[in-house]
Order: sequence, then C-alpha cells, then structure tokens
Amino acid sequence: MKLAKPGKAEEPKLMPPFRQLVNGMLPRGDFPELLLEVAEVTGMADAHWERHAPRGRLPDPR
Repeated sequence: MKLAKPGKAEEPKLMPPFRQLVNGMLPRGDFPELLLEVAEVTGMADAHWERHAPRGRLPDPR
C-alpha cells in the first residue's frame, strides 16, 4: 500500500462570497490595540503571574 500526500483541493464556488459576508460582519480594528485597551480597563495584566518569576511563587498553604 502506498500513501501519497493529497493535492490541493479546489476552493468551492460559494467560498469567495461567504468569505466576503463573514469579513463584513467582523468589527474593524487593530487586535493588539484592542487587547491593550481591555487590559487597561479590566486590570487583567495585573492578575497574570509568571511561574518562574520571583513574584510568581504561590503563597505557602500553611
């Protein structure tokens, strides 16, 4: 038995209009800028801790 890598499939005819429809529904914006704004409003960056960073140690449960 021989297995071969399949060739590239053709794009369905409905894919370009579907892609255009979906792209029209997505909000326009810069994702990194949005992430920075969310971090500022929610304080999510302050809740993050690095496992190997000095302050990343969990408190002693005793």
